[in-house]
Amino acid sequence: MISEKKSGGAFAVLSIMAASLFFLLMMIAIADTPGWAFGEDLIGDVSTSDSGVYLRSGMALGGILLAFGSIGMVFNGGRPGKTAEGVLLMISGILLVWVAFFEHDDPINKVALMLFIITFVLAMIASIYDDFKENRSMIYGSLTVLLLVVSIGAYAAYEPAMYQVVWIIEAVIWVIARGINGLCEPTINKRK
Repeated sequence: MISEKKSGGAFAVLSIMAASLFFLLMMIAIADTPGWAFGEDLIGDVSTSDSGVYLRSGMALGGILLAFGSIGMVFNGGRPGKTAEGVLLMISGILLVWVAFFEHDDPINKVALMLFIITFVLAMIASIYDDFKENRSMIYGSLTVLLLVVSIGAYAAYEPAMYQVVWIIEAVIWVIARGINGLCEPTINKRK
C-alpha cells in the first residue's frame, strides 16, 4: 500500500476559511453592537442592528465557502459516510446563505435556520459514522461525539441566548477540525 497526499486539500482550506471568516465577522458585529450582552441577548438581535451587515456578510460568505469546501467530501472515492457529510454540509452552506439574505423576522429565515441546524447535525452524525468505520479517524470522531454531547448538555442547562453562543462556537470548532482532517488525511491506494 502506498500513501499519497490527498488532492482535495483546497476544498479543506475553503472549509477552514468559511468557519474562520464567519466567526471573525460575527465577533466584529457583536463588538460593534452597543448594548449587546453575552448570554443575555440572542445573536439574531445583532442582525437587526446597524452592525448586522457584518453578521449577515459572515453568514453569506461563510455559507458560500462551506458549500464549495464540501465538494471535496462528496467526491472521495466511495466512502458513504464522507459523501453524506459533504452533501449535508453543502446543503447547510446554502441554507446559511438563505439565513443571511432574509430578514430576521421573515418566516423563510426561521425555516432556513431550522433546516441549517438539522442538516449540520446530520452532517456531524455522518462524520461520526465515517470516522469510526474501520477505526479511520478516532480522534476526530471522538471530538465530534464530545461536541454533540456538550451541545445536548448546554441545551438542557442554559437559556437560549447562552446555548446559541455555545452551539456556534462548537460548530466553528467542528468545521475547522474537519478541514484540518481533510488536509491531513492521506488516501490509501493499493499497489498494482
